[in-house]
Amino acid sequence: MTTNYKIFNNTVFALAIALLCYYIVTFFMMPPIIHPEFYRTFPAMLAETEQGLFHDAISKTFNLLMIEDGAYRPRALAFFMHWIDTHTIAALSQYTTLFGVRLPLILFSALTFVAMAFLLCRALFPSFSISLCLLLSTLPLFFPQFQITTYVTLRSAKMLAPAVIAFIFYIFIKFNHNMENSKKSHVLLIAFLLFLLSTIDEQSLATLVFFTSLSLLLCLLDKKINVNFIIFIIATLSYLVYHLFLAKMLFKYFTPVDIGQHPHTIGGVLRIDMSMMHNSLSLLYKNMRHFFPPIVCAIIFMLVFYKLVTCYKRFLLRECIVFASILLFIITLIYSICIAHPSIVALPDLHKSMYFIPTVSLLYFAILYIFSRIVEFEKLKPINAAILLIVVTISHVIYFYNYKSDYYLNHVAKNGHLRIVSSKNDPGYPHSFVDILDGMNIQGYVLTSW
Repeated sequence: MTTNYKIFNNTVFALAIALLCYYIVTFFMMPPIIHPEFYRTFPAMLAETEQGLFHDAISKTFNLLMIEDGAYRPRALAFFMHWIDTHTIAALSQYTTLFGVRLPLILFSALTFVAMAFLLCRALFPSFSISLCLLLSTLPLFFPQFQITTYVTLRSAKMLAPAVIAFIFYIFIKFNHNMENSKKSHVLLIAFLLFLLSTIDEQSLATLVFFTSLSLLLCLLDKKINVNFIIFIIATLSYLVYHLFLAKMLFKYFTPVDIGQHPHTIGGVLRIDMSMMHNSLSLLYKNMRHFFPPIVCAIIFMLVFYKLVTCYKRFLLRECIVFASILLFIITLIYSICIAHPSIVALPDLHKSMYFIPTVSLLYFAILYIFSRIVEFEKLKPINAAILLIVVTISHVIYFYNYKSDYYLNHVAKNGHLRIVSSKNDPGYPHSFVDILDGMNIQGYVLTSW
């Protein structure tokens, strides 16, 4: 039995590494799709200043004219990553054509996501081997939303957002105990890190606020204060101070025009629109649809071997509250996205785009959470639970191959979302962007236009 388990474990590890290597290789092999917003901001980010590199990074990170046209949307970490990407592309182009117009931090963000998801899987499944947790962490890279985002040159922060969500979920699971077992310095450090990461985008921030509320609810049920709630509330309040005071001062100082209000504010996205609610539920179904095959396989497996009905009877109220709350939050988040970006409803393929990486990641983690509770309550042997989740993995990979061949460039172009620009004489090329590319050692890029 021990020998067989080692063989199984080594096979799982080899599969996880193979999938990870395949993802990295395709990152360099597939031609990048350059989003129009990127080639609008690229020349401005590379414009030289006389005050040094550090001042250049700070002044462009906090200049809302660079990306937001002067509207107040304080995604400082996302803007800083964008500055790093543009300057790294310019520097690498002097020595190699390997990166082209690909975003270097996209690859870093994807690997960071795998690392954060691995931490979460280890917390959810402590009895599972490292190999299996690595496989479960690598699997989401082959979801349609991740694949499309990997090849789109826009902002690397789009790929880092699900890593932040994985980290938030990890804190929610790992720090579910009172303060007696934690050092105050560690709690403050983690809270500060969460605050910084929440400046990536609004979906990460919304997830932080959601888990703060969920942790508070569970604290009331348990009649005790858990460490995860303390971490979340400190991070949330820190962001509130940042958004209302610190960020406004910094962005006002470095933005040479009056700062305007961005439409993606709470008041702008949380208005009632029943037609958008219907569209949100439709988009939720489209996001969940590729989960159905593995879920069906998993349910059949448990029905045959583990009597799922008796398992449900033993479910605790806590697990039901967590899973139902996450689903409700995902619906609310998708609704907010539809209100903020009405074009998502009009364009049939955008439910597979970067906008829904956070929601599909959170849904995946919620499913893993339920699986982990089943494993704990039924005390399944790790090898049997591993087989169940391997079925999930294979199902997702098969789905990806069927999906990718239909979508990548042709399907997008057919539906009018992006237009492939094949010649430098095409009006889709902004001249300022072409002039920069001509001075760089970049070949084989693909430009697209709305």
